[in-house]
Amino acid sequence: PDVISNALDGLCDKKIIKYSGTYDRYDFFDASIYDVEAMIQEESFRIGEDSVVKTLNDYFVDFVLYPHSYNRAYKISRVFVPVYVTASELAKRTIGSKASNADGILLMLLGDTDVTPEVVLNLSENHHNAVIWVNNDCSALVSAVKKYIAAKYLESQKAKYNEKDPAFEKELQYNISEIMATIFAFIDDWKSFRDIDGYIVCEGKVCDDISNIEQVSGLASDVMYKTFP
Repeated sequence: PDVISNALDGLCDKKIIKYSGTYDRYDFFDASIYDVEAMIQEESFRIGEDSVVKTLNDYFVDFVLYPHSYNRAYKISRVFVPVYVTASELAKRTIGSKASNADGILLMLLGDTDVTPEVVLNLSENHHNAVIWVNNDCSALVSAVKKYIAAKYLESQKAKYNEKDPAFEKELQYNISEIMATIFAFIDDWKSFRDIDGYIVCEGKVCDDISNIEQVSGLASDVMYKTFP
């Protein structure tokens, strides 16, 4: 297996074949004269944190959180809408406007080692009807989103590259698909508590013993019981 794996890696390095994480298979590489991956990487260095958060909220929110216990008890369907935020945004009181039609808000906090439970606990006072889910190991996710933004920018400029090499667009679209799959995989890991360094803040408490989405739903129910008794 190691010999085969090494051989496949070598063919990938030489751009003879490519591995698709989206479909879990290898395909022949229809290479462009442009180094598309390098172009995406170079462009991604220009992307700021605000653009990352906006892109996550605009294109990568594919779930909601239901407070199941509360909904069953009241035979209703209340919902918490996810909103990605940074610690600096958490300091603002206007985040709730991003989910103004929702019963509650699930703040997905892109943290780091400087974002301590004490900091989040203090900032949580700005937000009612909220569950704050902190992930302090977001560097790979942030990097992937920056690449997605960079790739979409290159897509907007594709005409000038296609003129010299029609294969550019096909390779770019392949990269965009792979980057999107990577981003959704990181988000799934977050939602599934796989390999994340994080905790949850809710109702003035730090909850560091939550380990599955059902328990997060339970916290959302606690918020709803208090808000809509």
